[in-house]
Amino acid sequence: ENSSESQRSNDQDSSELETYLDQINSAFTLTEIFKLPPLDSPSSSDQISLSITSGARLYQSSESTAAGANSLDASAGTGNSAFGYNSMTNSDSGAQFNSAFGVDSLYELTSGDKNSAFGYDALRAMTTGYNNSAFGYNALINLSTGYNNTAFGAYALDSTTTGNSNTAFGQNALGVNITGSYNTAIGLDAGKDSLGTGNVFIGTGAGPGVEDEDYKLYIGFDNSSVTNGTRDTLIYGEFENGNLNLGHDTQGTVTIENDFVVEGSFSVTGDYTLGDATVSGNLSTDGTSTLTGATSIGSTLGV
Repeated sequence: ENSSESQRSNDQDSSELETYLDQINSAFTLTEIFKLPPLDSPSSSDQISLSITSGARLYQSSESTAAGANSLDASAGTGNSAFGYNSMTNSDSGAQFNSAFGVDSLYELTSGDKNSAFGYDALRAMTTGYNNSAFGYNALINLSTGYNNTAFGAYALDSTTTGNSNTAFGQNALGVNITGSYNTAIGLDAGKDSLGTGNVFIGTGAGPGVEDEDYKLYIGFDNSSVTNGTRDTLIYGEFENGNLNLGHDTQGTVTIENDFVVEGSFSVTGDYTLGDATVSGNLSTDGTSTLTGATSIGSTLGV
């Protein structure tokens, strides 16, 4: 008797499912819905695929999920998520733990791992790279085999092809970098002209016109593209030799509120006032010097 009741319940469920599918078919012109094994694992049956005449597609396996025409079309791989037309359409079984959200995101990926792409064409050209993150329209669109790159903002790092370990936050940040590595840019257009390696740019348009330089620091602001705009680098540094320049392109006063200690030579090209100061090397100035506190100079004082 229990068996008969169970059968009647199953028949009722099947009937309701058929009615529901008929309704979907009427609304979307459903061509096929069926259960089939994952593309690269014929022994399993935990995948459901839904195809509609418009080309839309839903796909789910035990570890990978896709929604959108041609998404995960070649292979499901392992632990991948693809949402959007042509997202991860070329990935093979070696691709693992990738996330693609947006039309053509991670389009060329074959066997890369742990990449995240959010936005139209984000990481589109990536093939075998790993640990890359792109958020924004065309972000890292041309990167093919690089690794450990992070881009947040439309066109961020969009020219980079094989560079590694770059970080760009802001629209067009590090926009023309091609093969440079270990660069950091924070701000709209920060480092937008840079082709080098190991540079740091902080501020809107920081480092304007800097192209082939390596291991430099630029902190500043550039809005020279607008009427009466300014183009200023407030702090400039060189990582290879430790040089640091305050007020690089600006006019103003540099104020140090605490004790000032210089281990090497100290040179000033304008007027300055010192309270307590210790200089272990030479001290030279081309302007007016005012010493108001205890000042110790270990070598020559040139005024």
